[in-house]
Amino acid sequence: MTGLGLDFILKTQFTKEAGSRAGEGVPQIAVVITDGQSQDEVGPPSDDLRRRGIVLYAIGIRDADIEQLRKIGSEPHNQHVYMVSDFSALQGFADVFLLVDSSIKQQTLVKNLLTQLQNQLKISIDNNHMGLAQFSDDVNVEFYLNQYKSKRDILQKIKSFRLKPGDLRRIGAALDYARTKLLTPETGGRLYPGFRQYLVLMVAGGSDDSVYRQSQLLRDQGVTVITVGFDNADPMEMQIIATKPSLSKTMGNTDQIIQDIRTNVETSGELNVANECEQSTVSDIVFIVDQSIATDREEFQIVLNFLYNILAGLDISSNKVRVGVVLYGDEPKAEIYFNTHRNKENILHHIKKLPYVNTTTADTRKALLFVKSDVLTTKRGSRFMTAVPQVAVVITTGHSTSDVRGAAVELQRFGPGLKVFAVGVKNMNLKGLEHIVSYPMPTFLFTVEELANLVSIQKYVRTSICHVTVNPQSRKRPLYPGTSGVGVPGITLIRTEPLKTGCFKTEQVDLYFLVDQSSSIQQPEFEEMKKFIQEFLNVFQIGPNQVRVGLVKFSDTAEIQFNLVDTTDKAAIEHTVQGLFLDGGNTFMGKALQKMQELFQQAKENRTDPDIPRILIIITDGESTDEVAKPAAELRDQGVDIYAIGVKDAKESELLEISCEKSRTFSLSSFDALSTTEDAIVQQMCSRKACKDVRADVIALVESSAMISPADFHNMTHFIKFLMDQFELGPDAVRMGLVQYGTEPKLLFRLSGDNKHDMITKIDASMVEVGGGTAETGKALRYVSQLFDPSKGLGGRPGVPHILVVVSQGKATDAAAAADVADAAERLKGQGVLIYAVGISNEENREDTFILGSGVSNKRFLLEDFSELQAKSEQIGADICHF
Repeated sequence: MTGLGLDFILKTQFTKEAGSRAGEGVPQIAVVITDGQSQDEVGPPSDDLRRRGIVLYAIGIRDADIEQLRKIGSEPHNQHVYMVSDFSALQGFADVFLLVDSSIKQQTLVKNLLTQLQNQLKISIDNNHMGLAQFSDDVNVEFYLNQYKSKRDILQKIKSFRLKPGDLRRIGAALDYARTKLLTPETGGRLYPGFRQYLVLMVAGGSDDSVYRQSQLLRDQGVTVITVGFDNADPMEMQIIATKPSLSKTMGNTDQIIQDIRTNVETSGELNVANECEQSTVSDIVFIVDQSIATDREEFQIVLNFLYNILAGLDISSNKVRVGVVLYGDEPKAEIYFNTHRNKENILHHIKKLPYVNTTTADTRKALLFVKSDVLTTKRGSRFMTAVPQVAVVITTGHSTSDVRGAAVELQRFGPGLKVFAVGVKNMNLKGLEHIVSYPMPTFLFTVEELANLVSIQKYVRTSICHVTVNPQSRKRPLYPGTSGVGVPGITLIRTEPLKTGCFKTEQVDLYFLVDQSSSIQQPEFEEMKKFIQEFLNVFQIGPNQVRVGLVKFSDTAEIQFNLVDTTDKAAIEHTVQGLFLDGGNTFMGKALQKMQELFQQAKENRTDPDIPRILIIITDGESTDEVAKPAAELRDQGVDIYAIGVKDAKESELLEISCEKSRTFSLSSFDALSTTEDAIVQQMCSRKACKDVRADVIALVESSAMISPADFHNMTHFIKFLMDQFELGPDAVRMGLVQYGTEPKLLFRLSGDNKHDMITKIDASMVEVGGGTAETGKALRYVSQLFDPSKGLGGRPGVPHILVVVSQGKATDAAAAADVADAAERLKGQGVLIYAVGISNEENREDTFILGSGVSNKRFLLEDFSELQAKSEQIGADICHF
């Protein structure tokens, strides 16, 4: 009878006799907390309270009626009406799981420690939760986080607890089991916003399996690991497993250990800025959450937890990172605008109380248009007018009740400073997600099969968001015609800042644009193609003896709009581009590519220098009506480099048939994203010319220890391929070798004069994830030294640069190992080997990267995430070609 209660407080509590100070201007506030539907009317008494100037907050628990809560709560509802899953969600409690090595000899001491932790950590069903398991060869669960309802039951179970030693001590397997089986919603893990998860590991000796990768995955998931060493526990291994070294304890003073654990559990640390976001100082980020992804309030809490943990690592304030949140089903609603809150604490508090709405459908199109028109505005706190980076993060299944493509294009048209991420969950529509995100797709699209797996990607999503808001390459730079810049192959840049580093300065290029004008392309999309071409023209010095540009459009036939042999100046080409119109028709790309053979032959006869780069950029939105592989191959045989840009429904495999190289193939969700390919194409144009006559022996040394996850290894494989793709490979050009290492180095292939196709085949066949063991970098460096030695007959050549590219995440395990790395690196440098050191992960790796690097600042790279590797391959490749 909530209505009756409201009437009661109005008549008996908010009165002068009861102590109300309304007459003195003191704010009058009522907070209503309920867990069910009222059996009487709540609207009239709520209105009576509001008429008396009383502000009403309504908080619903579990089965509360959201419509009744809105009748109670004051306007605006997004600030006064909240839904949470249970009463504990109003606070920030913790899940604490205890994982005990069954070989510990002091059984009584362990039981005393468990009992005291139960008492000190306030373990109960409505407070912190506790779980317990022991392990040896495998894991034996004593009780799960949600198994016991009372303190008495938990204490009774601890009292009867007996350690049962096994044959092995597989700590790594136990950590993985805890992450995937014991801290999940199915076994009582509370993935709620503001809740924390702790794993207390008690061990008596070293592990019989690897612990590195499992420890990293727990950290990435936001689980705080505390280690307690008994008997012969390995102190270094304990520090590696612990979230940070200070959380590694050695059994001694029991009271002090319990106090340390309690202090950590009761201290949130949620306002700290994550390491990966320290340089991302200013941005506006809006999260757009599809409410249909959650089938109940429990699942919605998992989504809010994901959102909460990302925001907790950002540097949020009114003059730094601003955050907005939009929830949507069939209709979008802004719960938080950029100017709703001024500090992180208030935003995180608001996230905990976002309302759950039960819906099975969602209109993503409407939500995207709403964000553009109502959120990304100065009225709502957006700072786009002052060039602050704008970011949208869409969390959805990708299924929309209306076609999302047009809205995605509209959002992209907001401006080149806007970056759009998508997080796809459950039974996702991948194609729908691809339409939403910015280019390149792998940087901006994340997917998980289950909502509970969101915790496993939260760090990577946050890292990517922070990376694009701090990296100057992620934002479009203004063009200033007439200003000199760095040299590009056949290009004189006219930007005020270098487009890329390491470009080879020449004066001539022959460049053709081949643009699709078939009936599937709409006029606004055709205008975007014209805009893209004009932006490209602003990069070059155009003239008959400099960069010559031609233009052909195609559908049923190929129509020459401007022959590059007629190039006079930029103005004439710009005039042609501005006058282009859309004819429509079919998509005969093969026929168009045949026409380009004729045109490039004519260009070659007109300007005969064989070293002039000849470039074709083809743009299409669909699959070709005719065959493309043969005419494209014939065109490449003429010495033409082809860049294939596919938009919307273009088939990526067909684009690859045309370009023949992954790095020259671009798949975009919309024509608005065309501008994002410009820098990548120009960079490759730089590298092609610069690397053409380079002779060098290059060995890639890549870590494959237990610290390298499958996703990281995948990125490393692509890094090697992208690096290799920049060189001319051959017996008298660049030779490449590849070595993997963990505890031991493994030669995949020695320095070889094979062509690029054969080398790629070798990588695919031999570079497989090994995993396990430590990263013995010093040993690997000594092994590599013999591969460069011409006298060993392993492919090393005298008189050419010897270059080693090291990619590693693992840090030296101790001071002796660090000294070993330094000694091996110095010996290589003494042999004249130039070392490029790419370090991954965190601040602790900086010293190792410094030791490896060759004393020049651009030979050392410390990245936040393996996803940054591709960009560094371009930089390293360009630098090697100018060595």
